[in-house]
Amino acid sequence: ETSITFFNLGKEKGLKISAKAQNKTIDASWIFLNVTNEKSLKFKASAFNRTVESAWSILNFPTEKGIKFSVTGFNKTIDAAWTYINLTNEKIVKFNVSGMRGNIEATWSYLKTENERSI
Repeated sequence: ETSITFFNLGKEKGLKISAKAQNKTIDASWIFLNVTNEKSLKFKASAFNRTVESAWSILNFPTEKGIKFSVTGFNKTIDAAWTYINLTNEKIVKFNVSGMRGNIEATWSYLKTENERSI
């Protein structure tokens, strides 16, 4: 038995696929989310008691722009984000990745005042 479903819930659109045979089920879904400050594409697949998920997001706020990525599978998760923050006197670029055993974060900042400029 196989089913393919398209859905449109306004801000969320997607495709779901399900297949069943010999007491086994495989499910997969792709979802596109479109909200005011974020656009995301999410994928999820399940088969044989295992699940894998991933998500890609683009953030677009007035003072902050960014890209985020996340993947989860086999009880492990990896997240990564790149962010640009544009404030009146400061510009900031941030990178963050976290995984199975740790976290790495880097920040670059440019500060501008009347009498000083610094990185």
